[in-house]
Amino acid sequence: MPLGFLAVIVQRMRAKIEEKLPTDPVDRESTLQNGTGAGTRTPDTRIMIPMLYQLSYTGTGSDDSVTGAGCPDRPSTSGPEDDQRPLSVLAALAALLWPERCRLCGLVPLPGFALCRDCHADLPPLSPCCRRCLQQEGPFERRCPGCLGELPKRPLVHISTHEGSLRDLILKGKRHQRDDLARLLATTLVTSMRPGEALKASPRFNSSAPPTVVAVPRHWRRRWIEGVSFAERLAIPIAHQLDLRYQRLLWRRAGPAQVSLPAQKRRALGAAAFRSRPPSKAPAGRGIVLVDDVYTTGATMRAATGALESAGFQVVLWMVASVSGAPSRHPL
Repeated sequence: MPLGFLAVIVQRMRAKIEEKLPTDPVDRESTLQNGTGAGTRTPDTRIMIPMLYQLSYTGTGSDDSVTGAGCPDRPSTSGPEDDQRPLSVLAALAALLWPERCRLCGLVPLPGFALCRDCHADLPPLSPCCRRCLQQEGPFERRCPGCLGELPKRPLVHISTHEGSLRDLILKGKRHQRDDLARLLATTLVTSMRPGEALKASPRFNSSAPPTVVAVPRHWRRRWIEGVSFAERLAIPIAHQLDLRYQRLLWRRAGPAQVSLPAQKRRALGAAAFRSRPPSKAPAGRGIVLVDDVYTTGATMRAATGALESAGFQVVLWMVASVSGAPSRHPL
């Protein structure tokens, strides 16, 4: 068989496999405009998707289950077994031709995970489900990094602290525009931190009108030079996995990048740093899930929330990949 013909067959097989994978590149945001609610989509069990943390929670449906450490997810019973075989064979062939590598260092990853042993050991522990962060009644985690210094203005969901391999993943994703790292972090946020439950528990949540996912954007000049923000790359797969709509409803005005400013000047950021206008067909008071990559002082999220709510929206939940340990003016 000619090598050229074999290469074409392999390329087509890879394309078919990628079509089945839960990819959400920014350029395909128009395909994610029809979310129906605040549910959680369970990953396709026919494909072994590398994870960041060991997950013990896979959803809220009747077919979801708790999995032990090192155990694969229980196969779905929603369809006949024969329907799963062709894709499993192709996925196995793809794994043979394009083996998984650690997303940070390129070494062989741990089985079922996205990182190698050393990078995985450097991950900070998952943050607890803090009632204070989520603005719920009851005892809360007093050492939670999300509200250790200052209570978030809106219920906050995050993976962990901004350190170790989690920090490296975010920085690599931002610097190299890595959609695969954004999907990995988004999946960890959705499957580990259960934002769907936090969303429904929010006093601002309106079950009759599912919220829209919005990301903190870059100014158009930076976007033209550097590409879309990592927050946008996070927001699109988050919207897909929560079965919600993603839209660009927020624009950033000209000004210095927040990462270049000291904490004191970051806190001075006001709602004027952003602008928003409701689309003509959007109902008044539509809920918003606001997404950013890192939560440091909370100034960016507060400013973006102010701009969105001035335009008539209602921000019901904040979602970030990590929380920085920057000092706050209001320690507990």
